[in-house]
Amino acid sequence: MLQALKDKLAITWSDTDTDRRLNAILETAKTTLAFKLGLPSGFIWNTNTQESNLLLNYCFYEWNDAVDEFDDNYANDILQLRMKYEVRDYVEQET
Repeated sequence: MLQALKDKLAITWSDTDTDRRLNAILETAKTTLAFKLGLPSGFIWNTNTQESNLLLNYCFYEWNDAVDEFDDNYANDILQLRMKYEVRDYVEQET
């Protein structure tokens, strides 16, 4: 995911401080979005999914110190994914 985030942010250089900051942003974003989306525990963040695209967008906002605007701009995406996992949970409980 680190390389995908670097591509999203157009970061073409590699240094320890930048990589450390990006990894910290990724870990915080994963925790935050797991809560917002109601993801199952142990969720695997694969690339090229709706979840990972939202993750990278959250990281973009965090990188640019604008995370306070994320929820308003991505409310529909958050709601869609949350509903997806609520339905899955419901179906699993019923079977």
